[in-house]
Amino acid sequence: MNCTEKKRRFSLWIKPENSYYDLFSSLIGEISQKVSSFTFEPHITILSNVKGEEEDFFTKCREIANNNHCFTLNLNEIGYSDDFFRSLYLNVEKNDSIINLFNFSAKKMGYKETANYFPHLSLFYGTLQKNKKIKMIESMKINKKTELHISKLFLYDTTQIPSKWKFIESFPFLNN
Repeated sequence: MNCTEKKRRFSLWIKPENSYYDLFSSLIGEISQKVSSFTFEPHITILSNVKGEEEDFFTKCREIANNNHCFTLNLNEIGYSDDFFRSLYLNVEKNDSIINLFNFSAKKMGYKETANYFPHLSLFYGTLQKNKKIKMIESMKINKKTELHISKLFLYDTTQIPSKWKFIESFPFLNN
């Protein structure tokens, strides 16, 4: 690699499955169309902006998946913040499974930002006035109490803008 090349950035995600994937994908699309923002796949980030070479991630991701079982997560309320990547989101109830997955993944990847892990499923990336976010939340017709089955870890190249993020590979967790 020459001095002008940047190392690629990768993210580890888990994603809702089947009809929930379709539901959240549709909702993200509707919101982004209303406010002229990015569309992106529905996901819950485990680690983001991990730098390195793609080949190095395959072995580590397989090891992470082979040391974690399928699990369930509960989404419990819609929230908002001033953070660009967490502007509007569904909160994930922390449980042992997601915390253990995060901690094990962080250790395997040499990830240092472990203090404030906040699992969530983003619905909108961008900036928007607080009152507009509140109106959007009030107009959403989704069950705010949702249970998701999680069965795979996903590796994405997130070097570029969200609309250009690229799926690399998925790694199935162990069955219970």
